[in-house]
Amino acid sequence: MEPRRACGFGALDSSPARRRPVRRKDGESAGYSAAMAENGRPASRTRRRTMQILKNPRRDPQLAPLPWSERMFAAARDAEAWLALCPSHRPTPLVRWQPWQDTGPTLWLKDETQRMRAGSFKALGGAYAVMQLALAAARRVEPGLGLRELVAGAGRAGPQLEVCCASAGNHGLSVAIGARLVGCRCTVFVAQTVPESFVQRLQSAGASVVRAGAHYEASMAAAQAHAERPGIELVSDSSWPGYTEVPLLIMAGYLRIPREAMDEAAQRGVAFTHVLVQAGVGGLAAAVGAALRAQPGDTRRLIVIEPEVADCLSASAAAGRIVEVSGPASNMGRLDCKRPSMIAYELLAPACDDWITLGDDEAARGTALLQPLIGSTPSGAAGVAAALLAWSDENRREQLGLTPQSQLLCFVTEQSQGSPIP
Repeated sequence: MEPRRACGFGALDSSPARRRPVRRKDGESAGYSAAMAENGRPASRTRRRTMQILKNPRRDPQLAPLPWSERMFAAARDAEAWLALCPSHRPTPLVRWQPWQDTGPTLWLKDETQRMRAGSFKALGGAYAVMQLALAAARRVEPGLGLRELVAGAGRAGPQLEVCCASAGNHGLSVAIGARLVGCRCTVFVAQTVPESFVQRLQSAGASVVRAGAHYEASMAAAQAHAERPGIELVSDSSWPGYTEVPLLIMAGYLRIPREAMDEAAQRGVAFTHVLVQAGVGGLAAAVGAALRAQPGDTRRLIVIEPEVADCLSASAAAGRIVEVSGPASNMGRLDCKRPSMIAYELLAPACDDWITLGDDEAARGTALLQPLIGSTPSGAAGVAAALLAWSDENRREQLGLTPQSQLLCFVTEQSQGSPIP
């Protein structure tokens, strides 16, 4: 599939020649809010408005297995069986794109915009975690109950389980879809700034929606407080000390995405040289890193892209510990996270080769250039935008080892507009 027009990133067209909260032992309440406060004053970030490439100082090519990866793989043990029971599940396309014709590298776009008709890669994460939580709850009443029986008798988990989450985007929709599939109750907490149209999408998927606070952190605190009640499980895609089981399930669901891409590439005789994946708290990027580095000695270049004003993973790698950053809002709203997932940081720190920070205008231009091929958003197209920008500049090409023979895997993670709820 080829685009209808050429790219236009300035020099782009030139050739190279041109949780449930836990209680600490000392009695202090621990959780997302506590984790946010642990490192003191956030590191300030101002808009540089230009792409930056940062070599990862923590890269360890000899480390195997990666931290958390074996637990993630184990958590994925039921993923195939679950997907087989989802009528809307289909592998998503791997689209070949050569925006520079024969003068630049080939881009391979993993198109997640129609994943399970939910419009986003997140359909695989929250829903899978809910399925596992519901199965565990139902088995406490009916030992030995199978997944197929749980789904066929949707509702039997209902009296035993309610799930809740905070969401500003696609995660809440995935949790709601998973809850409807297995028949348990679902409450999604959203900030006052979340559009009413998104609230209606959540409600049409069966979720009860509660508006709480002026920003995401306030809705997250409300979700945590709600999860203190018996029989209610917090389903968060971030992680912190004491809250790792559910985020691992979510990342385990995401493993399907890189595995599909690598399987199809092998069938087509394609060997990726570079893998570019965008990150908010880092769940998808961690799943990609775990799949990529499953065998020691993997030489594919893993590049993680963040908004320049929400570079929490790269800032943490530079500091050698998890840090919170601060800055204005980004148009890459799904990636605009100021503190990384603990699991994602600990896995990506030794796995990632380079970090890229991207300005809002750059992300918007990359999205527009992708539009004739795949409709997405600045968040969903951030990896593609980074690839286009990297090739447009000789120094960046050299930094990332890009040649006309390079084969780049990018992930288009969400569609530009809503789609029908399955």
